Amino acid sequence: MSTSTTQQNEVKRPPVVVVMGHVDHGKSTLLDYIRSANTVAGEAGGITQHTAAYEVEHTGEAGTSKITFIDTPGHAAFQSMRARGARVADIAILVVAADDGVKAQTKEALKAIEEAGIPYVVAINKMDKPGADPTKARQSLAEASVFVEGWGGDISVAEISAKTGQGVDELLDLVILTAELEEFTGTMDADAEGVVIEAHMDQKRGATATLLIKRGTLSKGMCVSAGKAVAPLRSMEDFQGKQLDEATLSQPITLIGFSEVPEVGETFKAFAKKKDAQKYAETCKSSPADAENELSQPIIVPLVVKADVGGTLEAVLGEIERLTTQEKGFKILGSSAGIVSESDVKLALGTESPVILGFNVKIDKHATDLAQKNDIPIQTFDIIYKMTEWLEEELVRREPEMTKDSVVSTLSVLKHFSKSGSKQLVGCSVEKGTLRAGSRAKLLRKGEAKSAEGGSPDASEETSREVASGKILSLKRGKESVETVEPGNDCGVVIDLSEEILPGDTLEVLAG
Repeated sequence: MSTSTTQQNEVKRPPVVVVMGHVDHGKSTLLDYIRSANTVAGEAGGITQHTAAYEVEHTGEAGTSKITFIDTPGHAAFQSMRARGARVADIAILVVAADDGVKAQTKEALKAIEEAGIPYVVAINKMDKPGADPTKARQSLAEASVFVEGWGGDISVAEISAKTGQGVDELLDLVILTAELEEFTGTMDADAEGVVIEAHMDQKRGATATLLIKRGTLSKGMCVSAGKAVAPLRSMEDFQGKQLDEATLSQPITLIGFSEVPEVGETFKAFAKKKDAQKYAETCKSSPADAENELSQPIIVPLVVKADVGGTLEAVLGEIERLTTQEKGFKILGSSAGIVSESDVKLALGTESPVILGFNVKIDKHATDLAQKNDIPIQTFDIIYKMTEWLEEELVRREPEMTKDSVVSTLSVLKHFSKSGSKQLVGCSVEKGTLRAGSRAKLLRKGEAKSAEGGSPDASEETSREVASGKILSLKRGKESVETVEPGNDCGVVIDLSEEILPGDTLEVLAG
């Protein structure tokens, strides 16, 4: 019975499409053309610049169909979404320029697509240019193990000009055909779930996020939790800024009023009651182990690099590569010669703390406006050593602050007197440092002694491990309550700590 009901609740949904490829091969031009020619319910001019997704209607051989496009937030964000288990896009369009063929970022895009496990079609772009050679582009694809139809493979391919619109309808027909073959479905009869595809702090409206619904329905009056961030659903907008009362499968919506800016790539869940959303958010808060793992991660600074000419660009990239090690360095989201443009800023959107680096270049006004809206710094230089100094300083600035607690006092546990819930009364000797009431403390317990091979355990090699932490509620000397106890004295300690404290344990009292 339940299986039948589930099948009846599954409905066909629009495909979610991502456009990927090398930085100069026309991804943004293709998206701009599709958006201006096919945008649902109006012109594209009203779309907020930082919106990371939008819907289009395409009328082709299969009739009229909706498609949701994600404005690619760079390879890093795409891959982080995949790493979180959120398969954001259903289909990819891999763009390759007819006059240039496969490049380094084409291969990066292809790797991301393959790792995400999604089908893709190839768009051979710039067919309007005099030097266009689609045969050479197909050969270049084959050398990268991408075998399109007619070249020993079954990957669909369309020859297009994103500038003039030539072949774009045929490309969208291929996308719809791929979606039909894959049979993308979802249930509407559930509280919405999906993925955060863009998030930022809006100076006027507060923490704002663009969400893509992968399952269920989102309605006014609900409350959304995206990781640790929570937002009551009072105002919901479509990609054109129009107010919605309800949204569902494959629909991108903008939601304002989050308690903090959610992470791009984070999954979200909708709840009927705010308390349930807050409860879920509590479970998403980082554990101490997570924080330790974050500290051990390499320091990566995402960069979009621009220079005045190709030779200079090569030198700048060489300097960046020289400063990059396994422990810290830079990830190049894109690099090209020319002014800093709006498309460069779009390339940086969605990555964590990106920087646009320019050398001997000017900045387009639209790029400045979009960068300011999204708090993306644009750093420009005309002297190479000053740029190098700034890059070195940026790596230092990105180093996480050490969160290791400072030990201000050490206690030896002499006796355990009583325990009520997590509150315990123990007798201690203050070995070093002044002990103060209200301090935090870690409970350390000695483990098994290590022994040399064939020998007996050596007590001097005994190690201690942290087993719990808590707070010292009060101190006693005899029958009197005191605020401090100096080293060399015994005292009674009332501590709130879940693990039962044993004689022989050590308490390390922490600063702060």
